[in-house]
Amino acid sequence: MDLKINFHATKDLVLFNYKSIDKPVEEVMGSLEKLGFKAIRPGRSILPVPFNPVQANILLAMNLQAALLLSGQYQYRRGAKPSEAPLCMDCSSMVQYFYRGIGVEIPRLSIEQSEISKEVSVSEAQFGDLIFKSGKKDRFENDPGAGIGHVGIVVESNGLSVIHMTPSEGLCLAPLSRFTEDVRRFRGIRRIVPRLSEWVVLGIPEDLREVITHTNSVKWRVLTSLE
Repeated sequence: MDLKINFHATKDLVLFNYKSIDKPVEEVMGSLEKLGFKAIRPGRSILPVPFNPVQANILLAMNLQAALLLSGQYQYRRGAKPSEAPLCMDCSSMVQYFYRGIGVEIPRLSIEQSEISKEVSVSEAQFGDLIFKSGKKDRFENDPGAGIGHVGIVVESNGLSVIHMTPSEGLCLAPLSRFTEDVRRFRGIRRIVPRLSEWVVLGIPEDLREVITHTNSVKWRVLTSLE
């Protein structure tokens, strides 16, 4: 059972690239429906329709600005559950929380967020992009030297500032250079792509939502059903 397929779970959705599984998509969907997962047709956007990027950016900007005014009320805790946001968050659950606020479901962990987004150069960075670097406890797929441990959101159109969540400062602004200046730790800038072709979207059964907290626990159930 390969746990390295491109597969992610959010609060109540599962999304995975069905071309990363060596089985007909009809067989995959049928197996999952038997488990109680509500299958949605392949290629469907993970975003609500209609989705207006301009309106989403305006809403994201308003939410982030309001959050900074109340930043002292937010507590950092590594591994915080999505349900604890915004009062208790770590860097990646903060990103997930604010994207959910504009109707965009993304995975919980920073490494998963990097995998489901499109890489852009530093010169192309724009408001809403995610920026990554290594941290104290990195997660990685195959190369420990490419591990990701921290993420923030670019919040100025000229790419000069990043909003992120840290143990020492909580929710705060930092210059982009804090992420990019150490090339050994910088892991790139990535953009959430609104429509993801070749992806299957599934609704997680209600009786599983309380016991499933990480992508791999959902992945194990799904892949076991496909063996």
